[in-house]
Amino acid sequence: MIEEKPFNKFIIFSALLFLVIFVIEKINGRFWLNDFKVFYSAAEALINHEQVYGKAFGLETGFYKYSPFTLLLFTPFT
Repeated sequence: MIEEKPFNKFIIFSALLFLVIFVIEKINGRFWLNDFKVFYSAAEALINHEQVYGKAFGLETGFYKYSPFTLLLFTPFT
């Protein structure tokens, strides 16, 4: 019999946990949030030397309200 390592148990547990969280979020309709779109659009505006703060990205409530350092982490995606 093959002995399971603790790491394998951790991987299986983590995958099941993420699956349960995904299903619950999908049932509750929480995937309509546009957070990534706001981050991406604000990073694109930063690269193009445009205004980042005080401008709505995506929805009318999609204002970028985080630190500039966080925005720098999203610039490789643009």
